[in-house]
Amino acid sequence: MLCISDNNICMDRERFTGLKSEIPNAELMVVPMEQEARAVFYREHLENIKNYSAVFAVSDYYAMDLIQFLKSVGISVPEDISVVGFDNVRGSEKFVPALTTIKQDNRQRAALAVNLLNQLRNGDCGDKNVKLDFVMGYAFNLCYLP
Repeated sequence: MLCISDNNICMDRERFTGLKSEIPNAELMVVPMEQEARAVFYREHLENIKNYSAVFAVSDYYAMDLIQFLKSVGISVPEDISVVGFDNVRGSEKFVPALTTIKQDNRQRAALAVNLLNQLRNGDCGDKNVKLDFVMGYAFNLCYLP
């Protein structure tokens, strides 16, 4: 399995690490943030991408962007390659083909983030990673840099 992200730090690194814990041979491909540069990058790495049967994108935005690129070069999703996103963003349910995505509890995530910020403000540096468990065994790690 291939994982695509625009970086290998903090949240994206945690998502990739989680993927590798279940699929040890998963590989990370760091893609450009800018959409046009990413399309060029995908064209340059198309043969490598085609070697995978599935791609995990660290965000729905990158998953939908990749699917559009793959369709533009004649690769069918999910028949030729499966693509999974993360975040269950608005619009993902209307995307064609339907996007497989991982949903997280944003209210719980926000409440924990505010709690961590208050702890930091009070000088309590405690844990730097807080794990939120989700339905179907998926997890999200809230990561902040000191």
